[in-house]
Amino acid sequence: MMRWVHLHLPGDPCHHCAWLIDVYQELNLRLMTKRLKVFVAIVVGIALLLLTLWQTLPRWLPRAIVPWLPQGSQLVLQGPLRWHQGSLYLDGLKFSAQGCAIANVSELQLSYQMGSWHLKSERADVDTACLSKLPAAEGDSAPLTLDQLQAMLPPFDLNINLLTLTPWQAYAGKLQLSSVATGQRLHYQGKNVTAEAQLDENQQLTLSKLSITPPNSTVPVQLTGKVTIPLDMDSLPTQGALQGEIQTAYLEKPLLLDLHWQQQQGVLTLTEKGSDQPLATLPWALTPKQISIEKGEWRWPYLEQPLSGGLNVALHDWSRGFDETQITARLNVITAGHNGKGNAVLTLGPGSLSLTNSDLGFQLTGQANLANLSLTASIPGIISGSILNPTLVLQPGSLLRAWGSPAPDMKLEEARLPLAGVKVTALGITGRLQAIISASESYWGRFKLHLDGQAQDFWPDHGQWQWRSWGTASYHRYKLHGMSQAVGVGRTPASPWIVFLPVLIG
Repeated sequence: MMRWVHLHLPGDPCHHCAWLIDVYQELNLRLMTKRLKVFVAIVVGIALLLLTLWQTLPRWLPRAIVPWLPQGSQLVLQGPLRWHQGSLYLDGLKFSAQGCAIANVSELQLSYQMGSWHLKSERADVDTACLSKLPAAEGDSAPLTLDQLQAMLPPFDLNINLLTLTPWQAYAGKLQLSSVATGQRLHYQGKNVTAEAQLDENQQLTLSKLSITPPNSTVPVQLTGKVTIPLDMDSLPTQGALQGEIQTAYLEKPLLLDLHWQQQQGVLTLTEKGSDQPLATLPWALTPKQISIEKGEWRWPYLEQPLSGGLNVALHDWSRGFDETQITARLNVITAGHNGKGNAVLTLGPGSLSLTNSDLGFQLTGQANLANLSLTASIPGIISGSILNPTLVLQPGSLLRAWGSPAPDMKLEEARLPLAGVKVTALGITGRLQAIISASESYWGRFKLHLDGQAQDFWPDHGQWQWRSWGTASYHRYKLHGMSQAVGVGRTPASPWIVFLPVLIG
């Protein structure tokens, strides 16, 4: 049973109410002060925690994101994070895989302005050789398509004052890349390369300008055009058209390049600027395993003897890399001269070309007819060494023959040059070099000359050919026989027999 307890306070009731209010207010003030202290303590604790996390972020963040990084890779943040005038600053970051530094970025600045992210860097170095250290993508994960990647990208502006890709350090430059809802735009400016390109939401790549200077050259190659990029990014572009302009040392005017294709086949055309007839028309086809040119045509009208012919090329397993690509090719050269038309054929392969160790067999056969001279050849050989400085090793059976009238008062009945075992480089011919010449001259009469000796880096205008010579000559009504045991040095095509004739006569 509840009982009511009545508290009787003496005095005025209003006075007692005021006293109760004062007590309540004092208790409430003390409670609020205690809560305020707790709140302040919590805020200060959170602030200290955030400050500590901020200052130590370069140490704990790379460890925290390890589960999202490729296996065996590591991200290292260099220096503390700093906030200044609305931007986040970091001294640098380094991304590596299995101890190999893939990317090293310095002096980063990140900000968010007008609905777009802005990322700047003073320098970025990327070593493409280290990309092989990354693990292969898992087979059960669906590949990201290009349109999905474009949809995921937020609006941003990326600026790198100096981007260097190894091993293409010569093409280092400034990169500007931006992304908006309608696509992405790229601008690249370097000493040896300049590029302007835009990729729209339909995956159409417009190459407004590409100017690149090849190695060991001072003249840039310029390209423009449009290419449709496939969604899976692992396939080749399905269609496109590129136009280019190349300045060469062989032509007074620039060489115009026109390349267009649909699906996996197209045509490459090379034409001198201002000319209606192309110098080369090369129909090509491309698959993941082979690049081929079939029934290609070419011409070179800039010599005293115009040349023309056809070309067939097949590059097998090209996707494995340049060194492992197997090459087969057939090139024929058509000439016209005092003996009518001639046809010489050069076949290559199967074999490979390499920057270090090439191994490609070749066979040159057929006939070339010049204005006053004809040549026939049967020369098998092997291309070895670096493709930048190859060595041609001629095999047994190599023979070059010539006949005609190289001068008005001279008739060359036959010149035979056995070339087996000879090595040919850019410096000249090295090895045993022979020449067997049968000819007649209006003053000296008929003669037959045999030269045999050792050549060292020999070309007609330089090098040495140390030879022994013997033969016969008919000078007017005298028949002369001679043999020279002396060793001579021939530096021009005519010098051997000119030197030998006085020996026969004397």
